[in-house]
Amino acid sequence: MRRKSAFLGAMLAVFAVAAPALAATVYYNGALTTQSPTFHHPNASTVGTAVQYYSVQQFTVDTTGAYVVESASPNTTGTPSNALDTFVALYANTFNPASPGAGQNFNDDFTGTLTVLPGPYLANGVTTVATGFSGTQPSSRIPTANLVAGTTYFLVNTSFRSTDFVGTGTTAQPLGNFYTGISGPGNITLQGVPEPATAGMLAGVTLLLAARRRRSV
Repeated sequence: MRRKSAFLGAMLAVFAVAAPALAATVYYNGALTTQSPTFHHPNASTVGTAVQYYSVQQFTVDTTGAYVVESASPNTTGTPSNALDTFVALYANTFNPASPGAGQNFNDDFTGTLTVLPGPYLANGVTTVATGFSGTQPSSRIPTANLVAGTTYFLVNTSFRSTDFVGTGTTAQPLGNFYTGISGPGNITLQGVPEPATAGMLAGVTLLLAARRRRSV
C-alpha cells in the first residue's frame, strides 16, 4: 500500500471564497520540513524509517454533507523533483499520532482534474492537473468526505514516503510545500493549534484562508 519533532506555532489567516455549487471553500498552505513532527499512517510506506513527516489542521463545519478535500504540490525544479509526495488523512473527533489508525478518509495519489484547487494558488504554480506521486503536480483528493456539523475534524497533510526516502527523476519527496483546499455545502472553520494530547504536535505551517491510492513499494 502506498502511500515530526519540534513544536512550531501556526500563523493563520482565514477568509471564505465562493465555489460553484458549493456554499464555502477554505484554503491553507504549508510545508513539511525536517522540523515537522513524524508519525506513521498504516497505509504509508514501511520502507526505510517507516515514519513520515506531517502537519495537522483542525476544523469544523456548520452543515452536514459531502465535502471535497484536495492537496497538491507543484514540481518547480523538474529533475529531481522538489514536490511533496502528497497524502491526506481525515480524522473525526480525535487524532493520536502515536496510534492514528487509517482515519475516516484518506488518499495517497490522485491523477486527474482538481475541482477545488488551485483557488488562490495560481501564482504558486498550482493548477487543476493532478499527476499522482510524480510528474508536474503530485496530488491527493478525497472526493466525498461525509462530515457532520459540530464534529471536530483533523486533516493531516503528510507523505507516503518515509523520512529517509530520496526521490529521483520526477518522483516526489517526503518533504516539500503543499496547498490544500476544502469545499462543501456549509461554512468551514479552521481552528487554531489543536490540543497536543488530542492531536499531537502541529508542524510549523503558514495557513492561508478560512483529499487513497495503492501502489507496491
